[in-house]
Amino acid sequence: MKFFLSVTVLTMCGFTGHSSVNAGLCWLQQSREPRCAVVLLRTVSYEECCGGSGVERAWSNSSVSLGTVSLLSLLGMVACRPCKETCEGVSCGPAKVCKMKGGRPQCVCSPDCPEETRGRAVCGTDGRSYGDKCALLLARCQGQPDLDVMYQGECQKSCSTVVCPGSSSCVTDQTGSAYCVTCTRDPCPSPPATESPVCGNDNVTYASVCHLRRATCFQGHSIGVRHYGPCTGESGGPSRSSPRPAFPRSDWTAALRSAADKEHPGEAP
Repeated sequence: MKFFLSVTVLTMCGFTGHSSVNAGLCWLQQSREPRCAVVLLRTVSYEECCGGSGVERAWSNSSVSLGTVSLLSLLGMVACRPCKETCEGVSCGPAKVCKMKGGRPQCVCSPDCPEETRGRAVCGTDGRSYGDKCALLLARCQGQPDLDVMYQGECQKSCSTVVCPGSSSCVTDQTGSAYCVTCTRDPCPSPPATESPVCGNDNVTYASVCHLRRATCFQGHSIGVRHYGPCTGESGGPSRSSPRPAFPRSDWTAALRSAADKEHPGEAP
C-alpha cells in the first residue's frame, strides 16, 4: 500500500504540468491513453520535444531519477502530454491524413484513388491480386513501400492474357505464375574470376546468374538454378562439388532480382 501511494504521488507530482523548463522527457506515445512507456529524449523542453509536425510524440515535466522513470514507465503509470491534441498543424506524409480517433489525432492511410481505377483488379509486384489499385495503394501505405502494380487484372498462371506495361515482358516462374519483367538486351559483363558459373534446370551451364537471367527473360519461362558450378550431365540434383545447395523452387525470382539489382541498379529483373 505504501509503495502504491509513493508511486501515485510521484506520478501526480513529477509527470504533470505544462512548464517549458529543460527538465522534461520526450516520449513515444503508443496508445490512445495519455500514458507513455518509451523514452525518446531526456532533459528537453516541451518546445524541443514537440516542435515537429508528427503525432507520435508526447512530453512530461519530470525531475525524478532515471530509475524511477524506468519503473513508472514499466508500470504504464507515466502521465504525459500529447504534443498534438488536434489535427491542426499535423503533417502525416504521403498517402496519409490526420483524423481524430479516440479523442486524439492519428495519421491514417488515405491513398489518392482515381475514380476510373475503382473496381478494376490489379496484380501486384508481390504476386498477389488486389480488388483495385486503391486496395493496392492501401497495402503499400500500411507497410509495403515497394509494392506497385505489375499488370492489370488478377494475377495469372500463364502469360496468355497478360499485357505487361511499357517494354517489360511476361515470364512464368516454376509454379506457373506470370510476372512482368524487363529484359535487358545489354550483354552481360564478363563474370569475375571469383564468380562461379551456374547450372540451370535445363542442364545448360551459364557463365553467371546474369546470363541465366537473360535466357529466362527471352524464353518467357523459368529456367531456375539447379546448382552453382558447371553442369555435370546428371539428370537431377546438385553437383557433388557444388559449394552451395540448389535454390528452392519458390526462390528463383528472388535470386534473379538480386543479381539484377547488382548489375543494373534501378531496373526491374
